[in-house]
Amino acid sequence: MVAGIRGDWFRLKLLFSPKIAEIRQFCSNEGPAGDCFWLLDMFLLLSGIRSNATSKWIGERTVRYSVNGLFIYQSIIAILHLIYAFKNDNNELLGIVFHTMKASGLFVAGAKVSLVAYFETSIANVRNIVAGNRIFSGDDTYDKLEQKQFNQSARKMMRVLYALLIIDAIFLCIPCAATKKLFTLPPPLLRAGPFLSSVLYVSSAQLLVLGAVPKFFSNMACIGTLIIGMRMRLKILAHRWECILNYPIESLKFYFERMDREVRTVVDQQMEYCRQLQTLKNLVEKSFFIVHYYSLYSIGSCFFVARELGLNVLTGVIYASVFAYLLKHYLWCHLVDSLQDVADTIGDVIYVHCAQMPYSREYHAQYVQLKASLMIIWFNTINGVSIQCMGMLNISTATFVDLINIIYSVLTFLINLA
Repeated sequence: MVAGIRGDWFRLKLLFSPKIAEIRQFCSNEGPAGDCFWLLDMFLLLSGIRSNATSKWIGERTVRYSVNGLFIYQSIIAILHLIYAFKNDNNELLGIVFHTMKASGLFVAGAKVSLVAYFETSIANVRNIVAGNRIFSGDDTYDKLEQKQFNQSARKMMRVLYALLIIDAIFLCIPCAATKKLFTLPPPLLRAGPFLSSVLYVSSAQLLVLGAVPKFFSNMACIGTLIIGMRMRLKILAHRWECILNYPIESLKFYFERMDREVRTVVDQQMEYCRQLQTLKNLVEKSFFIVHYYSLYSIGSCFFVARELGLNVLTGVIYASVFAYLLKHYLWCHLVDSLQDVADTIGDVIYVHCAQMPYSREYHAQYVQLKASLMIIWFNTINGVSIQCMGMLNISTATFVDLINIIYSVLTFLINLA
């Protein structure tokens, strides 16, 4: 009997080993899931956005139409819930806050995914800069290392977003009284038959993880990957500045000739970088405006709803979403700060070299010209990567700290109101 069991186990192992090997290869660094841009394209497809890569996939159109149709249906349900929440005199504050938060969240998700779709051409151009080799340091080993680190960092961020989708899907599939109460169908749809009502309920509640959640995080997936990539390219530029400015000086004649040639080359690359960064800034500023001002009241409202619901599955979904949203907001601010840090590094290298530049009366004109050029580059570099939110506030870690204080104030207000 034992021999029979071992034989069956051996046959099952032989049967499933090729599939297991395929899954391991798929998820490994050498497989498709090891490419951060493949993960990004897949996430954008789940958000209902078409890209050049996914347009060639089998079933792409079916997936895109399905998730967009599902999102439209869920938005209609959310609007009906909100209308009847305000019409019902017996409705408690918890229901009003929850349905307002849900409807506004779906509106924001639609706005975010619309921005990503609107800036499709700009995103493609920035992506070409990140994935291409138009900006290089001349040190192939360093460039490959930076590209590898970029892929690892962006892949980690994308895998966190996929993990969030899976966690939300698991929680929403677990039966819960609070979920049934707050996600029940609005009165006009309650008169449908038992089977149709079940389908409509599942589509509006459990399938939020397919219709709305990917759209809600679509801009973070896209912008986060691109900012990490642009930081990688800026670090490569910084390394190139370090190489050309720290080159040993053999004679002033060759020094000024070489510096004139090298500075022109690196400035051409930096100008190309700045042009693409400016297009990315337009998307970041508009997206951050939506994210920041939606967060001011929504996160405090989420904490209030979770507090009123008590400990249950829906509370777990809310806390997981809030944690992911706060992490996303902080990561956004941190990435913009990290861009500024790299730009400051370039500025420091140029400034130190200007202070230590060799001088000779014979090459006075070349000295003045090179020093003036480097000072202009230094000034433009340290001031060219800062990003503002529609001209109202700087995107930085300090902005995130201010957001936390406002969230606490909103939560306190709702608690006192209840």
